Amino acid sequence: MVGEVESVDPEILNSLERDGFIPVISPVGVGSKGEAFNINADYVASAVASALKAEKLILLTDVPGIKDKKDNVISSETKRALKSLLIKALSQGVCFQRSRHAPAHWMAE
Repeated sequence: MVGEVESVDPEILNSLERDGFIPVISPVGVGSKGEAFNINADYVASAVASALKAEKLILLTDVPGIKDKKDNVISSETKRALKSLLIKALSQGVCFQRSRHAPAHWMAE
């Protein structure tokens, strides 16, 4: 069964970090009846980053990444510039599979 992220409880992750642990998060969710759902790992990573109000989200992938107008890969970018790039691309019908799931708090700023 495939599911979607509805919420993330950041307190669990914050507690692990305070105790010196580095959590490894599996993209498996639990439904209201205890059933397990497979969730797209990029969606989970974005939801976790958003819940933690992360400064950065790093996704490992086998594609080069988002490119600028000169066809150079953008290795890092400000939230404002990324938001502008995504809004422009989406308004033109372009959809970046990974970047379109930028943490919600980035898009709201």
